[in-house]
Amino acid sequence: MKKHFFISIFLALALCVGSLSSALAQTDVTEGGTATSSGGIRTGEEPAKAFDNTTSTKWCVTNVDLPVYIRYDFAGTTTYAVNSYTVASADDSPERDPKNWQLQGSNDGTNWTTLDTRSNIAFTSRFQTQTFTFSNSTSYQMYQLNISAYYSGTDGKVQLSELQMFASGVGSAPAAPTGLTATAGDTQIALSWTASSGATSYSVYRGTTAGDESTTAIASGITTMSYTNTGLTNGTAYYYKVTANNVIGTSGYSNEASATPTAAAIDPSSWTMTFNDDFNSLDVSENGTTTWKSQLPYSGQFGCPVTQSYLTVSGGILTIKASFTGSDKCDSWGSWTGGLMCTLNSSDQGFAQQYGYFEVSAKMPTGGEGIWAAPLWLMGNNSRAGFEDGTSYAEIDVNEYYGNQPGYYYYSLHQWNPHVGTTEPVNVCGGQSCLSDSYHTYGVLITPDVITYYCDRNRVYSATTTDVCKVPIYPLLNLVVGSGYSTCNLPNNIYMYVDYMRVWALPNGMKNATDDDLLQPKGGY
Repeated sequence: MKKHFFISIFLALALCVGSLSSALAQTDVTEGGTATSSGGIRTGEEPAKAFDNTTSTKWCVTNVDLPVYIRYDFAGTTTYAVNSYTVASADDSPERDPKNWQLQGSNDGTNWTTLDTRSNIAFTSRFQTQTFTFSNSTSYQMYQLNISAYYSGTDGKVQLSELQMFASGVGSAPAAPTGLTATAGDTQIALSWTASSGATSYSVYRGTTAGDESTTAIASGITTMSYTNTGLTNGTAYYYKVTANNVIGTSGYSNEASATPTAAAIDPSSWTMTFNDDFNSLDVSENGTTTWKSQLPYSGQFGCPVTQSYLTVSGGILTIKASFTGSDKCDSWGSWTGGLMCTLNSSDQGFAQQYGYFEVSAKMPTGGEGIWAAPLWLMGNNSRAGFEDGTSYAEIDVNEYYGNQPGYYYYSLHQWNPHVGTTEPVNVCGGQSCLSDSYHTYGVLITPDVITYYCDRNRVYSATTTDVCKVPIYPLLNLVVGSGYSTCNLPNNIYMYVDYMRVWALPNGMKNATDDDLLQPKGGY
């Protein structure tokens, strides 16, 4: 049970006769914690005896090597702003009474703050209790009386019968918050909880293992019942607890709540679709005005030659094939043929769009090392000029897939002439074959300010839109072999399957220049 007392303050004023007394309500906070000390501890006279609310017992230590301390650590994470304390002498041996000391506070047991210093304190009788007050508004988890001198004893012992510490305030520290919930977002988690009566602020603690939150708060001084933890790693589970604080101290922990942030998803279903091919039929020519062209709009190839005959549709699925057509499988350029399609011809005719969301649904080929598939990549409509006269142009690779890494694909963002680029892997299924087992969507959102890559409509990566990307962009799909990898052990025929290719225009006014979330370096994979 907490002990309450009233301190009467008497002020003697010069040339005046009189006195003034007032009562300041305080609470003894040395209840339920742990007492420790330095020195040789005597049986039956342990540190806890100084906090048992009676002067009939005592704390006594032998073989004293000054300074010697007696310390009190509040239960759990509880803290109090102590601003007065009492020291009571023991039953015998006044030469063992403490004489000089400091009262110190700490939150880690290593770094101590001196709050009150006393010198030449004399106890005129046994069981005498003296009260000491000082100014302090900072809460600490532990306090210690650090004794630097005692009264000239010859037996090397220090003792006292009772040490009490008091904090001002109404009642006690607040109760632990309840109803803590955690809601995941993109690289962030939003927390909310129920208010604790008497609390003036809250602190949040976090960990990545259940029940193992750090003892150091990630945020303190929160005056609302909510907090959003930002800058997190998508796909990682985070665990939280909250404490409530007031001038008396800190509550215990709230219930634990956990959430796993996930990448922001995109839903263009309400946007205007500007291009759609579900591949119920195939409108393709080598370099004409058809929907698709089977050759690049400029002079060049990638990996191996391509042919229109390797582009077929059946049952609403486009199949792009690459085949061994020569005499030496290890000769990717001379003995292999692949397939490619794009929407722009060599006269710059065909579909290209400035800004918007471009998406393909595709299933990657199987066959191992040597496969080089790109179910969706984009080029600026000035790419032909770039090849011919060195004009700077953009290449946005939404998915480059290499057969020796079946659980990964790569996204890239390139500027050519001169070349500046970023290429990073996306681990979708941890090295397993999920990309070739089922269809996945690969997309890119291009706005005037931000380019954002998506897999299965979850954000993967974002970057600032550079000037070379602020032009009409056209899509390309292709399957070839090589790219520096051996093709010697590939099967004779390799297939990539595409369910659809679609493009949407940006909604009116959509601009993400100040959207910091979109510029996070990584997303959900």
